[in-house]
Amino acid sequence: HRAESPTYVIALCGAALWFISAHTQSRGRIIFLVLYLVLTSLSATDLFPKALREQYIVPYVLKGLGSILLFLWLWLTLMTAQERRRIR
Repeated sequence: HRAESPTYVIALCGAALWFISAHTQSRGRIIFLVLYLVLTSLSATDLFPKALREQYIVPYVLKGLGSILLFLWLWLTLMTAQERRRIR
């Protein structure tokens, strides 16, 4: 239920590779990537107000939320692509 901050470097690199490897860069992907980077890498810094950090981000482990959402996005993308190939 806990991961050290340096561990998220691997997830951030994976998100960057996902973004770069896409054939099209939609507005949704760009917004998601920016929110992912801000929430994952900057949520533990002083850029977020102390009250917000201590009441929401740390107790609810919101730092990992972006990674979970990215995993679900990739999983759904792969499953729908596989289903489309199966139907053809």
